[in-house]
Amino acid sequence: MVGQNITTVRSDCNKRTEYWVQTQNRIALAVCVAAVPLLYYCYTSVMLANFKRRAGHFPGAVFPELMDLVPAIYWAAAFLVARIIAYKLLLVPAATVAVKMQPGWDVSQLNQRREKFQHCLFLCFYYAGATAYGWYVLVDKPWVPAAMVPGATGETVNCWRGFWTQTVQPEVLTYYLLSLGYALQSLVYLVCRKHRRDFLEMFLHHSLEISLIAYSYLYGYMRIGTLVLAVHDVGDVFINITRCTNEARYIKSTMVLFAMLLASWVYFRLYLFPVHVISSSLWEGINEIVYRVGDPDGLSGSGYYFFNGMLIALLVLHVFWFFMFLRMIYFFTTQHVVDDAVDQVVNEADAASSPAGDRKSKQS
Repeated sequence: MVGQNITTVRSDCNKRTEYWVQTQNRIALAVCVAAVPLLYYCYTSVMLANFKRRAGHFPGAVFPELMDLVPAIYWAAAFLVARIIAYKLLLVPAATVAVKMQPGWDVSQLNQRREKFQHCLFLCFYYAGATAYGWYVLVDKPWVPAAMVPGATGETVNCWRGFWTQTVQPEVLTYYLLSLGYALQSLVYLVCRKHRRDFLEMFLHHSLEISLIAYSYLYGYMRIGTLVLAVHDVGDVFINITRCTNEARYIKSTMVLFAMLLASWVYFRLYLFPVHVISSSLWEGINEIVYRVGDPDGLSGSGYYFFNGMLIALLVLHVFWFFMFLRMIYFFTTQHVVDDAVDQVVNEADAASSPAGDRKSKQS
């Protein structure tokens, strides 16, 4: 009788899971359809900005073009190939060694833990590499402050000086295309692999991330965009290594790394992001784009409202998730349930790990 009840419950759970996956697919399709008018509006706004430049309002203006982003597709393909190779040669063996059977687990749970460990370890390697390369590219740039990249000596106001005539250095464009390529491959990988409960959240996140990177380039916001990438990449290293130790059930290491995660979250996302990035984009940007140039209609077609609206929404999500982290710490200190606290804390960190603020469903 007990065995039959368990079988019935599992069957019901599988049906609900299948129904939810189908529902997510329908919602994702509806979002794609609804996004078409918005993308068209943004594209026409970009065309307006380039028309103003070509019309002679700003002699010597440069013209970001959509075709400039084509190499990101090749980077996406390269990331997919690297991901497949890394899984076979490194990630699967590492997960087998690190994640061992724990009391209360069955074989299915062990395999799920190892699968998530592999995924998190790959993300950890990528964000560590992206952070190192980003710092290397940005350290000598005049718009990067010392508080953001070690060794830098610039000022954020240089993101906007000569806004309409700014040229793009090859290494900065490569950094941007790498980030866009990684976002593209993440979306392809998400769609092609077996859909999980967090499919919809991740689909929306990757779609938004691709749109923001692409349009920030087309609007001419690449300099401030590199600062946004740099602020978020470094924090993602701590998040994903914490997820790895959690999947392997190294509880003490997880809690230590989570403390480091909180410290990086406060410094990079609650201090540097609003104080250096958003304030520069809001105030220094409007001063250089409109008042210094002397064009009273300078904001028309500049993407100012769209870009800053996204940055402010992102900051609100950062603050929200920080208070969620504090709630998890309170739960741990008052309930003294170590395993549950670790799971909840790391899942919350996982949900907020990206610039788009995606929220992932909890997984056992």
